[in-house]
Amino acid sequence: MNKQITSLLDQLISTQTLKAIPKATNSLLAATNDMDAYKVYLSARCQKQTTFRNMERDMRKLLVFMKLNDFTKFDEISLEFAQAFKNWLANPGEEFILSRGKKSQAFEIDSKLNPNWLPFRKPLSAQAIERTISNLKALWSWLIDTEYLNRNPWRPLKVDSQAGQSNLSARHIPNHAIELIKRFLETYRPDSKQKTLRLAQQRWLFYLLLFTGSRISAVLNANIDDIQTKNGKTYLKLSVKGSGEKTHFVPWIPQANHELLRYRESLSLIEGANVLLVDRIKNRSEQFVSRNLYWRQIKDLFSDTKHFYENEVGQDAELKEVFDQISPHWIRHFVASNLGEHAKELLGHSTKRQTQAYQHKEYESLAQAIAKL
Repeated sequence: MNKQITSLLDQLISTQTLKAIPKATNSLLAATNDMDAYKVYLSARCQKQTTFRNMERDMRKLLVFMKLNDFTKFDEISLEFAQAFKNWLANPGEEFILSRGKKSQAFEIDSKLNPNWLPFRKPLSAQAIERTISNLKALWSWLIDTEYLNRNPWRPLKVDSQAGQSNLSARHIPNHAIELIKRFLETYRPDSKQKTLRLAQQRWLFYLLLFTGSRISAVLNANIDDIQTKNGKTYLKLSVKGSGEKTHFVPWIPQANHELLRYRESLSLIEGANVLLVDRIKNRSEQFVSRNLYWRQIKDLFSDTKHFYENEVGQDAELKEVFDQISPHWIRHFVASNLGEHAKELLGHSTKRQTQAYQHKEYESLAQAIAKL
């Protein structure tokens, strides 16, 4: 990184650039500067880990661009600035982009700004830009609601309504891909104990996501006691943290219970109270690893399947494209596509519109449909 960029970054959050500016004498917030107000927003509206992380990522980009243009306060930001920032996200300049092949760096190390951090891995796609602008628009709206700011320069920006939708629609796993993953799980025989245990973990995670349509974060928080019977019907209680905590129940079908017993037997897990559905892995420091490791395990399962059936995948252009792009969250889209009108209940959505973004086709009754996945 050149000296100019290092100097620029040194003036960001670590030196509290925006904290020196008093603001908002009549605000509902006790915060008297932009960064403190922003931190209250993070605490109040970004409780979900991914939401918090995405907001922090977007704010850092904004702070860099503010510093580039000698802006020091949120209320200085105009519509022209907002449009210029949006354009910059698509073309930030090579000095702000991580070199190809280099590993991304943490923003801070030991509470100090990491001089090797850069705000971009690559210029943002249209979908990523819309998400960034949407996050900033939501932050400014909240700051207006709390009477900290009085205008929202992000609101008039033209939004490509198809950008986010097309990204969702692209997350479509054909039935053949799912069948290939299932076949791999039944056919592949690891050559070591460690690989066998890893495959057992991958298999359980895959089927747990498939049978619940859930996000990884929700199933990692669930325990065996959350499998409950009501009126002769068995459900799994899932809790999702976002703006508050939401709880919903999904049918716990016999196939899911079979996979659970198989998983616990494979790992020789003992019974007990408050036992997690997915055994948490510890690192060498005896600390639990993050959800990213479990996400990576499913990604590795997709990659292993692709390579195991390399000839078959290579002869099918659609299948190859799917396995090149697929991520664990696509399983949720597959479930939504195959459950039709029942998907809203299983996915825990509050509106049909949310569910429709995930769907690709209709199917039959809920319990029967889940069993056919």
